[in-house]
Amino acid sequence: MAGTENILLLVLLAAAFYVLILRPQRTRARALREVRSSLAVGADVLTTAGMYARVAAVDDEDGTVLLEIAPGVTARYLKAAVGRVVTPAPTAAAGGATPAFGTESLGQEAGDSDADGGPAPTSRPPS
Repeated sequence: MAGTENILLLVLLAAAFYVLILRPQRTRARALREVRSSLAVGADVLTTAGMYARVAAVDDEDGTVLLEIAPGVTARYLKAAVGRVVTPAPTAAAGGATPAFGTESLGQEAGDSDADGGPAPTSRPPS
């Protein structure tokens, strides 16, 4: 009797493992394969390394994509490096165009004044 209960417990654990871990993982992998196979020129993407880029060209024979990481700067990546396609955020103005990719301000340039109008911090060691 105890042997039957142990076998039933193992079967239930295996079923729970499949339902909670394997099945969702396969679903995510299938969705990711579909995204990578449907990449199109002009799509904004996020790579698995965390870099935002725009697809400049797709080479299905090599399984690579040419990503524009800055205006006029491209790099060749494997399709497997594309993590997801990023949908652009809606604009605040109705009918207004979205800004070009890469035009967002990511911070202050070296030598620019601080955000509060003061001088930019220097990297001199204390004396």
